Amino acid sequence: MNFKKEYIILPIIIIALSVYLYVHKKDSTYYSLPEIKKTDIKNISKITIMRSGKNFEIVKNRDFWQDGEKKYRADNEKIAGMLDIIKDLTLTSLISESKTYTRFDLDKNNRIAVKAWNKEKKAREFSIGKSAPTYKHTYITLKSNGNIYMAQGDLKRYFDYSVNQLRDKKILTLTPDTIDKLSILTDQDKIEIVKTSVKQTEEYKAKVKKLVDSIAKNNQQFKIKDKVNADEFITVWTGQDDKKTETETVTSLLKTMSNLECSRYLEEKDIKIYLKPLNTIKCSDKKREYSLKIFKNINKESKELVGISSEKKYPFLISEYSGENLIKLMDKILSKPDDKKKE
Repeated sequence: MNFKKEYIILPIIIIALSVYLYVHKKDSTYYSLPEIKKTDIKNISKITIMRSGKNFEIVKNRDFWQDGEKKYRADNEKIAGMLDIIKDLTLTSLISESKTYTRFDLDKNNRIAVKAWNKEKKAREFSIGKSAPTYKHTYITLKSNGNIYMAQGDLKRYFDYSVNQLRDKKILTLTPDTIDKLSILTDQDKIEIVKTSVKQTEEYKAKVKKLVDSIAKNNQQFKIKDKVNADEFITVWTGQDDKKTETETVTSLLKTMSNLECSRYLEEKDIKIYLKPLNTIKCSDKKREYSLKIFKNINKESKELVGISSEKKYPFLISEYSGENLIKLMDKILSKPDDKKKE
């Protein structure tokens, strides 16, 4: 009888184990991820982005990018971030085959659909959903199938831009060190100054040597040659009647202008509204002239200033901080020696 029981129980155990192994295997991550080949981003000529049913193009024009129907100049750094993702798109896991897109913001109303082109040939196509809680991964779908995958990186922050957000907000491309002429014009004042190099006086060299000797005396690690390596010539900015302007202030103004970015652009037609600038700055190097005009905002509720530059087709808004800083530096250059004494 015991043998008969064993013969009956043994098949039951085998069947139960088989069912368990089958179910366990089915629930495990025994799958292969689609192979995504790297693409040469040097050949990418166009990127299309669709958000909420509306799409726009980013097109390469020689060494820069343009976006939108009006072909605004785009921010090259932001485009570079997109291209890095397009090149190195990496899948880490399969999330779902059930096509439950809404849960992952991959439905038509929420997804960001991306296509990259090499001339007329499509090089990459994928859709971006929401980021994972850690922001180190992102839910995506591929054109090749309807599955939902996890991709490496927070992809959404590289593509979640509108046309205006992608525009290049840098106002001027000047290089401060190459500028050799500067003029500032207001309603009440005007100044024109030029950069020149003058030979240092012996008195100045003696002061430098005394200072360096003092440092060397108090710091044994500081080694100094007998001859002071002070530049023989120094740069000065002079105006009419050889009146000198503080080089430090001029340098600060030029650096501020070269790093200036607008907060946003206005429409081209708005140029006609702004006719009389508060301040006009012009500067030039050996190749070209740059200009920046600053206007009071007609919107009395806004503390931003309005600007127009020689390099932008559209007027733009300058933040309150940037505008005040610019005007402060200009006022300092415009101020007379008597004014400085009063301060």
